[in-house]
Amino acid sequence: IGRSILVGEVSEVRPHSAVVRTIFDAGWSSAVKIGERKVNGLLKGGVLPRVTMIEKGGTLRDGDAAISASASYPYGLRVGTIRRIREVSEQAFREADLVAAENLRDLDTVEVILDFP
Repeated sequence: IGRSILVGEVSEVRPHSAVVRTIFDAGWSSAVKIGERKVNGLLKGGVLPRVTMIEKGGTLRDGDAAISASASYPYGLRVGTIRRIREVSEQAFREADLVAAENLRDLDTVEVILDFP
């Protein structure tokens, strides 16, 4: 738990390569828990990923960690940190920007989990 990673899904396999979707894909969404109190949120992918549907009751701060909480991935993998927490006036939730745990330029190892869960 707490290990920093770049989460992705293999969406297509070719003879000598594969296509992998990551949190930078606009179609990405997955459940996350934020901060020490494990506040629920929904990670929405894109060039600038963000966490939406954050419960208003939990105490959060810029820099709190967001960890994986989706049944599709191992629980507790650190996917990034939140910043710029803001109220969404027409909704009962908050949202925040997500700073990815890993910079794509710094990746040097890829680990593929087969047949999870």
